[in-house]
Amino acid sequence: MNYYSRIAVPVLLISCLFTTQAYAPPPDILWYEVYGGTEEDYGRAVCQADGGYMVAAYGSSFGAGGDDVYVMKINEDGDTLWFKTYGGVANERAFSIKPTSDNHYIISGFTSSQGSGGSDVWLLKVDENGDTAWTSYFGNLTWDAAYCANETSDNGFIVAGMSTIYGYGDQLFLVKTDANGDSIWAKAYGGTDQDYGHWVKQTTDGGYIVVGRTYSYGPGLCNGWLLKTDANGDTMWTRLYGGNGEDLLYTVLPLSDGSYILVGGTDSWGAGLGDVYVVRAGADGDTLWMNWYGGANADQGQHAIITHDGNIAIVGYTYSYAVGESDVYLLKIDLNGDTLWTTTVGGIYHDFGYYLDQTPDSGYIIAGRTRSWGAGQSDVYLIKTGTDLGAAENEGRDISTNPTVFPNPFSTSANISFGVDSRQYSVGSMRIYDVAGRCVKSFDPLPYAQSPMQITWDGTDDVKNMLPNGVYLLRLTAGEHSETKKLLLIR
Repeated sequence: MNYYSRIAVPVLLISCLFTTQAYAPPPDILWYEVYGGTEEDYGRAVCQADGGYMVAAYGSSFGAGGDDVYVMKINEDGDTLWFKTYGGVANERAFSIKPTSDNHYIISGFTSSQGSGGSDVWLLKVDENGDTAWTSYFGNLTWDAAYCANETSDNGFIVAGMSTIYGYGDQLFLVKTDANGDSIWAKAYGGTDQDYGHWVKQTTDGGYIVVGRTYSYGPGLCNGWLLKTDANGDTMWTRLYGGNGEDLLYTVLPLSDGSYILVGGTDSWGAGLGDVYVVRAGADGDTLWMNWYGGANADQGQHAIITHDGNIAIVGYTYSYAVGESDVYLLKIDLNGDTLWTTTVGGIYHDFGYYLDQTPDSGYIIAGRTRSWGAGQSDVYLIKTGTDLGAAENEGRDISTNPTVFPNPFSTSANISFGVDSRQYSVGSMRIYDVAGRCVKSFDPLPYAQSPMQITWDGTDDVKNMLPNGVYLLRLTAGEHSETKKLLLIR
């Protein structure tokens, strides 16, 4: 297998990265790697694994024939530990990989080499070394594919995808299996046109929430589709989202209050030919708010996660803000849909992000594909970011009172108000750090006070030198507990 070395971060930042900031800086890019041969290869999903990462991909550079599924284990620096292919003489593709409760990994996709039809839903379970534990196939005599598989509370799996049924077109398809991959039930949903299930998750009531797209229902060419089922796959309710254009949903994130975040793409609304589309839906699927993100050209969200600090990180692609043809698009929003930061990564040709996970250091690992680098027509593309500084912002909030800063951003001075509650020690400290982690200003020691205290910072360091514009981190500490707040200095 061919793979290519990381390019130094300063070069990447100068030549390949465009950043649009809100009130927080995006994380730095630590490294990126490309993997592949001389043909078309795609990175589709990634998850954490023993301090490194497991990657699901597919392509035609390696394997038995046609497209084959690739699974590789890499370390935290992106170095390949092992690489394996799965498939036969026809085409196989993988679209998701997830860790399981028994320290294995479940991969979903389709196979045209095995099964009963043109292609079948393919569920593949492998161990930590990539050795096959079992495989399962589901489908009929036509075309079937799985786009997502998640473990359920009984250690089985719920699988979402599509199935072509004669007389009905492509239908959204769900399969529930036991822990060995044997089918418990399989059901199809949809009309006479094309309908797809892209993500499924078990809900707290034992049922399932499914998101996808439908060409059979709704006012537009295509509409986002959310389905709630019971534990047996019977429909409880469905909702449509979108306008008169083409609207797609690829991820559903259940929130603790029973609502859902839905992420995909829209060309019904927004600024350009297509935009990242986000909907927050209530527990009954009704729209609480919707928003879109992007520029004058085509942009789309492909996958999203809930971050360590309770916000939403989204990965996809952008033609609007790209250095080249298209770039990987990474953005973070809060639960009200407000943008926290955005960034793009890529070269002079086409680069796409398909999947992300948050890492223990509160950074992100992203899987996608690139035509800007590598040996082939398209290569597997992995990107590792540094720490998302917002991830630790609310650390210890249940212990320390929340500091407030006004104004923020500020130009001449900022008024910092805070208190230390009665559970804390009588002496605390307040320090201000730059984004490199250097303490530039110290207000030590701080006496204990029952009422809120207020300190004014004029944007200077400990020797009264004026500090440059930028983001600074306020760290309030009392005993073993601390809290962090971002400050933005703009003169």
